This record gives sequence, C-alpha cells and structure tokens, in this order.
Amino acid sequence: MPAQQKKKLVNLVPRSNFEDTTAGRVLKWTLSTFRMLVIFVELVVIAGFIARFWLDVVHSDLNDEIKQKTQLIESYSSLETNFKKAQTKLLLFKTIDEQENRNSDLIAALTTKIPNGANLSQFKRNASLMEISIESVSEQAVSQLISNLQAFQDFTDMKLIRVQSQEGNPYVIYTLQKNIVVETDNSVVEDQENGNQI
Repeated sequence: MPAQQKKKLVNLVPRSNFEDTTAGRVLKWTLSTFRMLVIFVELVVIAGFIARFWLDVVHSDLNDEIKQKTQLIESYSSLETNFKKAQTKLLLFKTIDEQENRNSDLIAALTTKIPNGANLSQFKRNASLMEISIESVSEQAVSQLISNLQAFQDFTDMKLIRVQSQEGNPYVIYTLQKNIVVETDNSVVEDQENGNQI
C-alpha cells in the first residue's frame, strides 16, 4: 500500500496586503489590546460585584455590633446617673462637714473672746455672711467683745447692725455682722445659701 501523501491546502482567496502594512499592524495590535482591556475591565466589574456582597455582610455585622454596644451603654446610663448623684451628695456633705467644722472652730475661738457679762445667743454663717448675736446687760461688755474680735483674723471688720431689747428681759441683744468671701464649688453654694444656724 503506497504511503499516504500529505494533502496540500490551497487558499484561493487572495490575501490582503493590509496586514503587512504599518497601519494594519497598528490596527491589529490596537484591537487585540482593547480586547484585553475590555476583559480586564469586565473582571474588575465582576470582582466589585462579588465584593459588594461581602461588604454588605461586613456592614450588617458592624451595625449589629454598634446596636449591641449602644444597648450596653444605655443599660449603664442609670448606674452612671446614680453614681454622679452620689458624687454630688458626697461633695455637698464634705463641704457642709468642713463648714460645720469651721463653724465649730469659729465658735470655740469666739467663746474665748466673750468677756464676762455677755453671752453668745446666735451664730449664723453662710457663703457670704457671718452674723453673731450677743446678749449683755452692759454696753461695756459688748465694746470689750468688739475690741477682742479685732485681734482675731476671722472676726475683723465686724459691724454692729442691730440693738434689740425685749420687755421684761434685762438683756440687750447686740447683732454683729461681717461680709465674707468663701471659695467653694458652685454646685454646693445654692445648698448653703440658707446658712448654718446654731
């Protein structure tokens, strides 16, 4: 059997010489390049479309986490409010306690300055004013008291603002007053405006 001979294909369609020209090669390169560019853009679009689903899931998880943390913070809001109220009360108590201790020291110092024949009947002190009422049968005792107070720092600039006498009572009540400036927290000044009275 004779060996099979290779078939030769004959192309009768004349080949265009345009592909061999520079313009043809540029056009062929441009078409193939734009084809690759279109494929690349399509891949980017597909990747973005797929990533959109993943980003939606992440966004939903973040929203859920924010809602949970918001609810947790809101659950502690009443505790924080109570804690702040307790802090305010403790600060007020501390200020009043310090004021009371200060008043006790002032009264103790005042009693050492009161001469014989005079008695301390009232002591008031608030954020801006100190007032002392003295009962005495003689003016000399009150004059001596004012002289004694001038030597004491907390009682300087005391002014006599009122003299009262009551029918049937041998004592005359002398009221002394002094304006004072006390540095204190604004939150407790309002509560001290009523003054501490003994």
